[in-house]
Amino acid sequence: MMMLRVLLAVLVFGYSAALQAAQVSQVEVSSLSPAQMVQMMDQRYEPIYEDQPYVGTCNREVLDHMEAVCSTVSDTVCHGVDRQVCETVSDQVCNSQGCVTVPRRVCHQEQRVCEVVPRRVCHDRAVMRTEFYSCTKYRSVVVGQRLVKTFEHLVEVLVDRPELLQGQKLNISLLARESSVAPTLVSSFSSNLLTVESIKVSDQDSGVHEMINTRILVHVDASTELLSKILSGSIQDLQLSKSGISMKINGVNELSQSLSLGLKLTQHRAIINDKTLFNDSLSLSGLSVVTEGASMRVSIPLSQLNVEQLKSKKHNLSASISLKYPNLAVLNTNDMATILNKRLESALSNIIP
Repeated sequence: MMMLRVLLAVLVFGYSAALQAAQVSQVEVSSLSPAQMVQMMDQRYEPIYEDQPYVGTCNREVLDHMEAVCSTVSDTVCHGVDRQVCETVSDQVCNSQGCVTVPRRVCHQEQRVCEVVPRRVCHDRAVMRTEFYSCTKYRSVVVGQRLVKTFEHLVEVLVDRPELLQGQKLNISLLARESSVAPTLVSSFSSNLLTVESIKVSDQDSGVHEMINTRILVHVDASTELLSKILSGSIQDLQLSKSGISMKINGVNELSQSLSLGLKLTQHRAIINDKTLFNDSLSLSGLSVVTEGASMRVSIPLSQLNVEQLKSKKHNLSASISLKYPNLAVLNTNDMATILNKRLESALSNIIP
């Protein structure tokens, strides 16, 4: 019977391992074949437990011996009784005729007398000891797995603007993990920035079986040549006035729709820490930009930052430019690491006149 359980566990875990390996699929897309469809499956298991006996050690309390335990208690001992005692006394009564003796009855209350007397009291108490002995115990052991839910995926991988691939192929690995599918780029691709978004087209869930239709949309964005311009770009003429901020950005005009402007504005305070007035990122495409040849003049009123007009105090301002893809994941991060991590930065510190 035990051998049968072991064999069952091996079969169940072996089947689970095979399903685990089947969760990964690889597709290849190109300008000639920009769309691929693949079916995938994942399954969720829960362990099956069984209570199995084993020899363990138990303990119990047994009588070791009896011992006398003594203590002193106090008793109240009284003598006599509460009573009324009466007697006849004689009073001398005198007047003009002379004196006579007149008897009179007199009574008083007589109380009993009490005292506290200590007394020794003893009784027997049982002294116990712990006795250990071998016994049969039970523990829960995993003997297999039970299928809880099956996830079936129909995944479409689609390339947006495939002509920009210029004959190159993208090898994309898909990992289905329960109700989600995660893409990764298998081979290097350094010609363009690749961003990806996962769109769940449909989802039918019965509780034990879920069918998900997902579209993996790969965007072929700006080329490496264009992206590399951010490495040679610069921020110049950073200015701060009572009502606004302005700066000149060189060499990145073609990337204005894909740039993020980071600003940090603080007010200097001599005694306590500086006060932060603004510290956040803005999309460059949403700002007032005037093109000046190969440069851009960017103007930002402080009201746009929800900052009041500055007072005549010292302020610190820093600005940085970086690529932004807030809602999309980058597929070829390793190929674009230098460009993606590059930030154009500038800072100033002055007293507002």
